Amino acid sequence: MSGGIKKKSQSGFTGLFYIEMIIVLFFFMIASTVILNAFVAADDISKESGVLERMSFCGQTAAESFAVSGDASEAVNKAFGTSLGEESFAVISLNEKCECTADGAYEAVVRVFEEENVPVLDIRFQNKNGEQVYSIRCAGLSEAFL
Repeated sequence: MSGGIKKKSQSGFTGLFYIEMIIVLFFFMIASTVILNAFVAADDISKESGVLERMSFCGQTAAESFAVSGDASEAVNKAFGTSLGEESFAVISLNEKCECTADGAYEAVVRVFEEENVPVLDIRFQNKNGEQVYSIRCAGLSEAFL
């Protein structure tokens, strides 16, 4: 018996353990990246939904006011806090809260015209790229039907 008891080498086990830990850390890194991207996308959708909701409320306020009075300037004033003036077309710059500002991220394109002797108010909300976000069209009180 020349050799005696040999000590078993632990380096193979330790190397496999570290490789397994690296694989697990890599998996968690990929999973956390996917989850963070999902949260960012959900936050963007939530903000967009809030803006759309406020635009809807402003548009409905203008439509209800115009339907009762037939006065587009009054309707625009109630909805956006600005006047339409004597013109039948206006572009109103709005922020995310649907408030009239000089350099807003959105625009409300307001157009007033007559269709078969009935006044019509058409409001189109769009972002600065010109993409339409929301639109509403309503008829006002007409003297022809009184």
